[in-house]
Amino acid sequence: RQDINVMAFEALLSGYVILMAINSRRFIPLALIAMSPIIGMQLLWLARTISWRWLTAVFSFIVVIFASFLLYNNLPLYSIAGGSHTNEGSLFEQMHLVNKSYSYELVRFISDNHINGNILCPWTWEGYIHWNCPTPKVFVGGRAQQVYNEETKDQLDLILSGNSTHEALRKNNIDLIAAPYEGLYMNLINTVIKQGKWVPLFVNGNSFLLANPDWKPIKGIITKQDKNELIFINSVTEKMTKAANKLNSDTRSTQLKALQSLENVLQEKTSFWIYKVLTDALSKEQDNDQATRLDIFLRQELKRLESIRIENASKEVVISRTRIAVALERYYNTKGMDDQAKLIKDSLSSAQSLYKLGP
Repeated sequence: RQDINVMAFEALLSGYVILMAINSRRFIPLALIAMSPIIGMQLLWLARTISWRWLTAVFSFIVVIFASFLLYNNLPLYSIAGGSHTNEGSLFEQMHLVNKSYSYELVRFISDNHINGNILCPWTWEGYIHWNCPTPKVFVGGRAQQVYNEETKDQLDLILSGNSTHEALRKNNIDLIAAPYEGLYMNLINTVIKQGKWVPLFVNGNSFLLANPDWKPIKGIITKQDKNELIFINSVTEKMTKAANKLNSDTRSTQLKALQSLENVLQEKTSFWIYKVLTDALSKEQDNDQATRLDIFLRQELKRLESIRIENASKEVVISRTRIAVALERYYNTKGMDDQAKLIKDSLSSAQSLYKLGP
C-alpha cells in the first residue's frame, strides 16, 4: 500500500510539473525531471522481476559507458583551474557554462558601478541580470512572445527591426541596452551608436552596454569615465570601451587615435568587433596614406591569424579571418588590384571552409 501511495504522489507531482513545463515552454527538461522517479521505480521493478540478469548487466554497462563519455568530455568545463577552457565566475556558474551563454563581465560591471535604469536585453539574459543585478529594471524579458501582450511584443520587434528604433526606445523609456554583438542585436548596437549617439559604457567585443544620451545619470557616469573611476575587472575591456567612445568623436584625430588603440588591443585579444571597425574604416577611408597603413596592418593580421593551427583556432579567430579577407578582397577589387584580390580570395576560401567545419 505504501508503494501505491508513493506512486500516486509521484503521478500527481509529475502532472503538476508537466503543466508548469508546458506553460513555461520548458516541457522536455522539466518533464524528464518529474518523470525520473517513476521511471526509476519501473526499472527497479524490471530488474527484480525479470530473471534475465544478463539484460540488467548489459543495460548497466551501456549507462556506465555513456556516463563516462560525458564525464570525459565535460570534466574540463567543471574545473576551477579551467585548463584550456576560459572559466569565469563562481564554481556554480562554471559548472553551468554561464560564460558561454551570458556576459559575466558585463553583469559585474553593472553591479560594481551601481548602474541603475531600464535595460533592454535579450530574453535569454533577463534571468541572469535579475539574479546578479536586482536593481535595474529589465524591459521585455523571459518568453516575450507568450508572457507579454501583443503591443509590447510589437514594440520589441520595432526596436530590433531598425525602423523607428529611436522612437520606440524613447516611447518605452529604455535607458540602457545590454546585448551580445550578434544577430539582430548587432544591427541595433550599430544603429544606436552611429545614428542615436548612444554612449558605450562597456565594450568587450562580445557584449555591449550602451546608455541613452538623454538618460539623466549619463553625465555623471561620463564624468567618472573621463576620470577613470569606472570599475572594470579587465584592463583590455577598459581600453576597448574608451576607444569605442573616441570613435564617436567628431574630431578626426581622435578617431584615428581610437583606431590605433584598437590595433594595440589586438596584441592582447582577438576580437571580431575590432576587425569589423578597422575594415569598415578601410572601406570608407579617403586619405591614401591612412588607407595604406590600414591595408598593411590588416594583411599582417590576416597572416597572423592564418598561422594559428586549426585545433587552436577559436570561432572568434575563424570569423575574424573571414571578415578581414572579405574586406580586403573588396578593397583590392575597388582599387583595380587584381593580383592582390586573387591572393586574398584564396585565403577567404580557406577561412570559409574552416568556418563550415567549425573550430
